[in-house]
Amino acid sequence: MTFEASRTHFPFALVVGALFVSTLGGCHRTFADVGQQRCVERSLERAPREMVLEAFPQFRSACADGDASACSALGVIEERGSIAPARPDVARRHYEVACAAGDTRGCANFGRVLLRGVGGPARPTEGRALLERSCDARDPVACGTLGWSLVGGRDLPRDEARGRDLLRAACDGGHAASCVELGDSLVADADVGDRRAAPALWLKGCALGASAGCGRMAPRLDKGTEAFERLRVAGP
Repeated sequence: MTFEASRTHFPFALVVGALFVSTLGGCHRTFADVGQQRCVERSLERAPREMVLEAFPQFRSACADGDASACSALGVIEERGSIAPARPDVARRHYEVACAAGDTRGCANFGRVLLRGVGGPARPTEGRALLERSCDARDPVACGTLGWSLVGGRDLPRDEARGRDLLRAACDGGHAASCVELGDSLVADADVGDRRAAPALWLKGCALGASAGCGRMAPRLDKGTEAFERLRVAGP
Protein backbone atom coordinates (compact mmCIF):
# COMPACT_ATOMS: atom_id res chain seq x y z
CA MET A 1 0.00 0.00 0.00
CA THR A 2 1.38 3.40 -0.93
CA PHE A 3 1.08 6.42 1.34
CA GLU A 4 -1.24 8.07 -1.17
CA ALA A 5 -3.57 5.08 -1.06
CA SER A 6 -3.47 4.85 2.73
CA ARG A 7 -4.62 8.45 3.05
CA THR A 8 -8.09 7.35 1.92
CA HIS A 9 -8.43 5.28 5.11
CA PHE A 10 -8.68 6.45 8.69
CA PRO A 11 -5.07 6.35 9.93
CA PHE A 12 -4.28 3.07 11.63
CA ALA A 13 -2.44 4.76 14.48
CA LEU A 14 -5.62 6.60 15.42
CA VAL A 15 -7.69 3.42 15.31
CA VAL A 16 -5.25 1.56 17.57
CA GLY A 17 -4.97 4.65 19.73
CA ALA A 18 -8.67 4.48 20.54
CA LEU A 19 -7.81 1.51 22.73
CA PHE A 20 -5.34 3.54 24.76
CA VAL A 21 -7.63 6.56 24.99
CA SER A 22 -10.60 4.49 26.17
CA THR A 23 -8.46 2.59 28.67
CA LEU A 24 -6.42 5.48 30.07
CA GLY A 25 -8.97 8.25 29.75
CA GLY A 26 -9.47 10.77 26.98
CA CYS A 27 -7.44 13.91 26.53
CA HIS A 28 -8.41 17.43 25.58
CA ARG A 29 -8.72 17.95 21.84
CA THR A 30 -9.32 21.27 20.13
CA PHE A 31 -7.43 20.92 16.86
CA ALA A 32 -9.41 18.18 15.06
CA ASP A 33 -7.24 15.54 13.33
CA VAL A 34 -3.90 16.71 14.68
CA GLY A 35 -5.43 16.77 18.16
CA GLN A 36 -6.65 13.19 17.81
CA GLN A 37 -3.21 12.00 16.81
CA ARG A 38 -1.56 13.88 19.67
CA CYS A 39 -4.10 12.30 22.01
CA VAL A 40 -2.96 8.88 20.76
CA GLU A 41 0.70 9.79 21.26
CA ARG A 42 0.03 11.07 24.78
CA SER A 43 -1.79 7.84 25.58
CA LEU A 44 1.18 5.84 24.29
CA GLU A 45 3.44 7.82 26.62
CA ARG A 46 1.30 6.81 29.62
CA ALA A 47 0.30 3.28 28.63
CA PRO A 48 1.61 0.24 30.52
CA ARG A 49 4.45 -1.58 28.77
CA GLU A 50 2.27 -4.62 28.10
CA MET A 51 -0.25 -2.58 26.12
CA VAL A 52 2.41 -0.87 24.03
CA LEU A 53 4.22 -4.16 23.43
CA GLU A 54 1.03 -5.72 22.10
CA ALA A 55 0.35 -2.83 19.73
CA PHE A 56 3.95 -2.29 18.58
CA PRO A 57 3.98 -4.89 15.73
CA GLN A 58 0.77 -3.41 14.36
CA PHE A 59 2.20 0.11 14.37
CA ARG A 60 5.34 -1.20 12.68
CA SER A 61 3.34 -2.99 9.99
CA ALA A 62 1.13 0.04 9.35
CA CYS A 63 4.18 2.30 9.07
CA ALA A 64 5.74 -0.08 6.53
CA ASP A 65 2.46 0.05 4.59
CA GLY A 66 2.66 3.83 4.36
CA ASP A 67 0.63 5.07 7.34
CA ALA A 68 2.63 8.14 8.36
CA SER A 69 0.76 8.56 11.65
CA ALA A 70 1.88 5.06 12.66
CA CYS A 71 5.49 6.00 11.86
CA SER A 72 5.22 9.00 14.17
CA ALA A 73 3.72 6.78 16.88
CA LEU A 74 6.64 4.38 16.50
CA GLY A 75 8.96 7.31 17.06
CA VAL A 76 7.20 8.13 20.32
CA ILE A 77 7.56 4.54 21.50
CA GLU A 78 11.26 4.43 20.63
CA GLU A 79 12.04 7.86 22.07
CA ARG A 80 10.27 7.11 25.35
CA GLY A 81 11.74 3.63 25.67
CA SER A 82 8.24 2.27 26.23
CA ILE A 83 9.08 -1.39 25.57
CA ALA A 84 12.90 -1.44 25.49
CA PRO A 85 15.75 0.97 26.24
CA ALA A 86 15.17 4.26 24.46
CA ARG A 87 16.62 4.56 20.97
CA PRO A 88 16.45 8.28 20.15
CA ASP A 89 18.29 7.79 16.86
CA VAL A 90 15.67 5.29 15.70
CA ALA A 91 12.90 7.57 16.90
CA ARG A 92 14.40 10.42 14.91
CA ARG A 93 14.35 8.33 11.74
CA HIS A 94 10.71 7.39 12.28
CA TYR A 95 9.79 11.04 12.73
CA GLU A 96 11.68 11.95 9.57
CA VAL A 97 9.81 9.29 7.57
CA ALA A 98 6.45 10.50 8.92
CA CYS A 99 7.28 14.11 8.15
CA ALA A 100 8.49 13.31 4.63
CA ALA A 101 5.12 11.65 4.04
CA GLY A 102 3.33 14.83 5.05
CA ASP A 103 2.24 14.00 8.61
CA THR A 104 1.93 17.18 10.70
CA ARG A 105 2.60 15.47 14.03
CA GLY A 106 5.58 13.69 12.51
CA CYS A 107 6.98 17.03 11.37
CA ALA A 108 6.39 18.54 14.81
CA ASN A 109 8.23 15.66 16.44
CA PHE A 110 11.02 15.75 13.87
CA GLY A 111 11.38 19.49 14.28
CA ARG A 112 11.64 19.12 18.05
CA VAL A 113 14.40 16.51 17.93
CA LEU A 114 16.29 18.50 15.31
CA LEU A 115 16.02 21.65 17.41
CA ARG A 116 17.24 19.94 20.57
CA GLY A 117 19.75 17.54 19.03
CA VAL A 118 17.91 14.40 20.14
CA GLY A 119 19.15 11.25 18.42
CA GLY A 120 21.68 13.12 16.29
CA PRO A 121 23.27 16.51 15.70
CA ALA A 122 21.19 19.60 16.45
CA ARG A 123 19.93 21.40 13.36
CA PRO A 124 18.10 24.34 14.94
CA THR A 125 17.31 26.25 11.75
CA GLU A 126 15.63 23.23 10.16
CA GLY A 127 13.96 22.32 13.44
CA ARG A 128 12.47 25.76 13.83
CA ALA A 129 11.18 25.76 10.26
CA LEU A 130 9.41 22.44 10.79
CA LEU A 131 7.89 23.58 14.07
CA GLU A 132 6.69 26.82 12.46
CA ARG A 133 5.13 24.83 9.66
CA SER A 134 3.43 22.41 12.04
CA CYS A 135 2.20 25.28 14.17
CA ASP A 136 0.74 26.94 11.09
CA ALA A 137 -0.99 23.61 10.40
CA ARG A 138 -2.70 23.94 13.81
CA ASP A 139 -0.58 21.61 15.92
CA PRO A 140 -0.64 23.24 19.37
CA VAL A 141 2.26 21.18 20.70
CA ALA A 142 4.48 22.46 17.89
CA CYS A 143 3.47 26.01 18.74
CA GLY A 144 4.21 25.40 22.41
CA THR A 145 7.56 23.71 21.79
CA LEU A 146 8.80 26.59 19.70
CA GLY A 147 7.31 29.20 22.02
CA TRP A 148 9.03 27.64 25.04
CA SER A 149 12.38 27.75 23.24
CA LEU A 150 12.00 31.37 22.14
CA VAL A 151 10.74 32.72 25.47
CA GLY A 152 13.61 31.13 27.37
CA GLY A 153 16.32 31.40 24.73
CA ARG A 154 16.63 27.62 24.75
CA ASP A 155 18.22 26.21 21.59
CA LEU A 156 17.33 29.43 19.74
CA PRO A 157 18.03 33.15 20.23
CA ARG A 158 15.57 34.65 22.72
CA ASP A 159 12.49 36.30 21.19
CA GLU A 160 10.02 36.75 24.01
CA ALA A 161 7.32 38.53 22.02
CA ARG A 162 7.17 35.85 19.34
CA GLY A 163 7.50 33.13 21.95
CA ARG A 164 4.52 34.42 23.92
CA ASP A 165 2.42 34.62 20.79
CA LEU A 166 3.19 30.97 20.10
CA LEU A 167 2.52 29.92 23.70
CA ARG A 168 -0.80 31.74 23.58
CA ALA A 169 -1.77 29.92 20.37
CA ALA A 170 -0.76 26.61 21.94
CA CYS A 171 -2.73 27.34 25.12
CA ASP A 172 -5.77 28.35 23.09
CA GLY A 173 -5.38 25.03 21.27
CA GLY A 174 -5.53 23.05 24.50
CA HIS A 175 -1.83 22.50 25.28
CA ALA A 176 -1.78 22.61 29.07
CA ALA A 177 1.96 23.11 29.59
CA SER A 178 1.93 26.15 27.31
CA CYS A 179 -0.73 27.83 29.45
CA VAL A 180 1.49 27.40 32.50
CA GLU A 181 4.63 28.53 30.67
CA LEU A 182 2.87 31.62 29.36
CA GLY A 183 1.68 32.51 32.84
CA ASP A 184 5.20 32.05 34.21
CA SER A 185 6.59 34.25 31.45
CA LEU A 186 4.18 37.06 32.24
CA VAL A 187 5.10 36.98 35.92
CA ALA A 188 8.84 36.77 35.34
CA ASP A 189 9.16 39.65 32.86
CA ALA A 190 9.07 43.07 34.54
CA ASP A 191 8.32 44.71 31.17
CA VAL A 192 5.01 42.94 30.78
CA GLY A 193 2.23 45.10 32.15
CA ASP A 194 -0.62 42.66 32.57
CA ARG A 195 0.71 40.12 35.04
CA ARG A 196 -2.81 39.69 36.33
CA ALA A 197 -3.48 37.35 33.41
CA ALA A 198 -1.11 34.74 34.85
CA PRO A 199 -3.48 33.12 37.40
CA ALA A 200 -6.13 32.55 34.76
CA LEU A 201 -3.54 30.88 32.55
CA TRP A 202 -2.34 28.67 35.40
CA LEU A 203 -5.92 27.73 36.19
CA LYS A 204 -6.58 26.83 32.57
CA GLY A 205 -3.41 24.75 32.48
CA CYS A 206 -4.57 22.96 35.62
CA ALA A 207 -7.98 22.27 34.09
CA LEU A 208 -6.28 20.84 31.00
CA GLY A 209 -4.16 18.48 33.07
CA ALA A 210 -0.92 20.32 33.93
CA SER A 211 -0.16 19.63 37.59
CA ALA A 212 2.24 22.61 37.62
CA GLY A 213 -0.71 24.92 36.97
CA CYS A 214 -2.60 23.40 39.90
CA GLY A 215 0.44 23.82 42.10
CA ARG A 216 0.78 27.51 41.24
CA MET A 217 -2.88 28.20 41.89
CA ALA A 218 -3.38 26.35 45.18
CA PRO A 219 -1.48 28.89 47.36
CA ARG A 220 -3.70 31.66 45.96
CA LEU A 221 -6.92 30.05 47.20
CA ASP A 222 -8.33 30.05 50.71
CA LYS A 223 -7.40 26.87 52.52
CA GLY A 224 -10.26 24.58 53.35
CA THR A 225 -12.36 25.51 50.34
CA GLU A 226 -13.49 22.86 47.90
CA ALA A 227 -11.53 24.53 45.09
CA PHE A 228 -8.35 24.53 47.19
CA GLU A 229 -8.70 20.84 48.01
CA ARG A 230 -9.23 19.91 44.35
CA LEU A 231 -6.11 21.79 43.33
CA ARG A 232 -4.09 20.48 46.28
CA VAL A 233 -4.83 16.91 45.25
CA ALA A 234 -4.16 17.59 41.56
CA GLY A 235 -0.95 19.52 42.16
CA PRO A 236 2.59 18.15 42.32
